[in-house]
Amino acid sequence: MRRWSTACVVVLVAAMFMACDTANGGGDVVGPGLDAVDPGTPPGDEGLPDTAQDPGSRDVTDPGDTGVPPGDPGAVDPGPDTPDVPPPAAPYMLIVSQDDLATVANEWATYRRAGGFEVEVATVTDLAGVAPDGASFQDAVRGRLGDVRDSRGTDARLFLLLLGDAPPDGASADGQIPAHDCVNTTPGASGCWTDNRYVDLDGDTIPDVAGGRVPAKTVAQARAVLDKIKDFEGNYKVGEWNRRVGLYVGQAGFSAQIDGLLEMAMMEGLKKVSHAFDVLGAWDNPTSSYWYMPFNDKVVEMFNDGALMMVYVGHGSESWTQGLTTDQISKVHCTNRRPFSMFFACYAGNYASDQDSLAETLAFKPDGPVASFGASDVSHPFGNAVLAYESQMKGLEMRYPTIGEVIVAIKRGMIENNDDFRQFMAGAGAVDTSCDTPEKQMVILQQHNDLYNLLGDPATSMQYPREPATFDAPTGTLAGHSVGVSGTTPGVTTGTATVTLETERDVVLGTMATIDPANPVAADVNANWLKANDKAVVRKEVAVTEGRFQTTLEWTIDTSAGDYYLKVYAHDQVTDAVGVADFH
Repeated sequence: MRRWSTACVVVLVAAMFMACDTANGGGDVVGPGLDAVDPGTPPGDEGLPDTAQDPGSRDVTDPGDTGVPPGDPGAVDPGPDTPDVPPPAAPYMLIVSQDDLATVANEWATYRRAGGFEVEVATVTDLAGVAPDGASFQDAVRGRLGDVRDSRGTDARLFLLLLGDAPPDGASADGQIPAHDCVNTTPGASGCWTDNRYVDLDGDTIPDVAGGRVPAKTVAQARAVLDKIKDFEGNYKVGEWNRRVGLYVGQAGFSAQIDGLLEMAMMEGLKKVSHAFDVLGAWDNPTSSYWYMPFNDKVVEMFNDGALMMVYVGHGSESWTQGLTTDQISKVHCTNRRPFSMFFACYAGNYASDQDSLAETLAFKPDGPVASFGASDVSHPFGNAVLAYESQMKGLEMRYPTIGEVIVAIKRGMIENNDDFRQFMAGAGAVDTSCDTPEKQMVILQQHNDLYNLLGDPATSMQYPREPATFDAPTGTLAGHSVGVSGTTPGVTTGTATVTLETERDVVLGTMATIDPANPVAADVNANWLKANDKAVVRKEVAVTEGRFQTTLEWTIDTSAGDYYLKVYAHDQVTDAVGVADFH
């Protein structure tokens, strides 16, 4: 068993932060995560909306399964026993469509209304006149959303869908939705375009409304995305992919030592993320245990196997990441479930270009990801790393019902989160002149809130595992190499449960083959990858009867030190439940 040393990371990661430079295309080098000093939010209080729930370390709660029609993230019906509790207001959605996509915008509105939304539809010309520029369009959109918020209150759930492509480079065009220009001081920047300004009603770069754009050019493209969302929300397929996050990482390209430190620091961040979920990782680095040959094939396979989220961190361009390019998208077929794809890299979400970016191409693919999140310009390693960390924390730990609300939480966390890992990274970043003060760090974070945009419908349901499974108090000890486990699986009365005892995410079980990076043996490399990703000390499938599971786990390997977790994933043919508990 191998465990990364936290002390090693704390001591050495500062030496690594020459990674804040702008080599290889301008600042999209992978980094472990840095932070600005918290501007005043108490640790642990991030202004989260009432729709979020923190499951804690022992079990998982899911407000996304509310008993309302598919796609509706509305609150749970209080039921007949609480007649004095008024029903919550329906979430409000403004759909602004490119003039020639009005037909599809009305179809979209019909679908969302059936899911419990109040929806208003407006074309570009109706809302802002002929050929509006980014500033005038911003005023029109923000004015309408501001009026709604004023009438409903700051806790109202508001959504903005921009349906239509942006004219290239922020240009104005009749009937089209312009991209707003933004400031990006990352060296190598060539033009920052954002939709964040339309949903940031008070100018602090934190969105007040969940917003997204479907950058369709034609009725056929727009309708294809709508059909994909309907299928995603209406056809839930049970399977472990619903609790899986795929993470693929490019090689930073500094040195074996520094790249290894980057990996260690990323593992420290992943240890903070809810252990109810499995993180399947691939690192395009011959010195990493998570390397796979050929790497691109593994990335495509990870998309195709299905995941709640597919996350990339590394170098990038409009058509390329280390592991996936636009030329390979024809091989992507997400038949088990469509993930939300997030690209923390340069240019991957540049929707204001005259050619489709990688994120856009995936968005239009019928069996591709259901939505994408990416940067419109050169991005900074500091901002990318913080976004990557916050995306996992907010997307997994806090069960927001929709992808738009996840993005709002990520961007709020960018500015306000001050947990211990962010404080650690803030200190580590201070060794580089571009990140050496809280003020510089805050500028980068604020700019990246504008730089990154959601390409998809913000009201799309997150489709977490449907129910929270819970563990009874276990019997047995780590030292005794045996534990009796039992628990409940709401929603799954009769079915199958996979129960595991797992290590921390920075632990590699078993003996790894020695790899010569100059002359690697693919079979050994791939065997190492499999071992590195398997965190289960012991795994057992058991029956679920009358909504309960029970078994005894036994193992032989050394578990004398470290953090361990009991995990369960239960399912039948219709629904599933997931849970986690610490085990000491």
